[in-house]
Amino acid sequence: MIVSVKESLRITMELRQIPYVPGSVEWADFDPAATAVAMMILDGLDVLPADGLKDTFDRYLKGFRDRLSGAMPWNNYSAYEMRIVTALTRLGRRSDAIELLTFLLKDRRPCVWNQWPEITWKDPQSPGHFGDLPHSWIGAEYVLGFAGLFAYERAADDALVLAAGMSAEWFENGRTNGVSNLATYFGPVSFSLKLSGGKWPLDLATPEPSPSGGIEVRLPLVSGVTLLCHNGHDLPLDAHGVVLL
Repeated sequence: MIVSVKESLRITMELRQIPYVPGSVEWADFDPAATAVAMMILDGLDVLPADGLKDTFDRYLKGFRDRLSGAMPWNNYSAYEMRIVTALTRLGRRSDAIELLTFLLKDRRPCVWNQWPEITWKDPQSPGHFGDLPHSWIGAEYVLGFAGLFAYERAADDALVLAAGMSAEWFENGRTNGVSNLATYFGPVSFSLKLSGGKWPLDLATPEPSPSGGIEVRLPLVSGVTLLCHNGHDLPLDAHGVVLL
């Protein structure tokens, strides 16, 4: 079945002459939120074409920013776009993920309810259809997306990835950030990070049993910071701020 899905997507892209991953082979529609879900379901199976994924989310982000700047007219959108935060994090697009999440958090309706409706209108006073309010499905996507900034599982090599969505700004002025007992496939994980003395000191409680693919730490790039300090050892970061424990 996996082979069939992969071939169907590629053939659809070729026949319809589209550069993005189609939301469905029947419609060849542009649906980045659906593509984000497919990324999670098909994780590690090498089904979605890399070039199509890049175009899908490049195209989405252009439209998203055009909405914000007023360059593109719009009336409403669905906060199902929250799913895209998770996809961007896993694609290594940290700043894009945080930009989108920041916007969605500011656009809660009504904000004091700390949630989102199914449909969000440009005009908060619009009499248009809001759908379910609150919309717990979107709330659940927020929980998944936010947790994924700190840790997520990668099925391709059975690894646990840490800090892939954490922003360098979160560590300014000596602040420490991390999670405590965050649920993962490998068991609860707790860790804290900070910037100190030109290094990233990491305090990590490793889940048991440890992931067979290891624990990968993906840190935000900070000028002059090239080492992660763990268990008394200085470990060099690669050019992308990544180190495998």
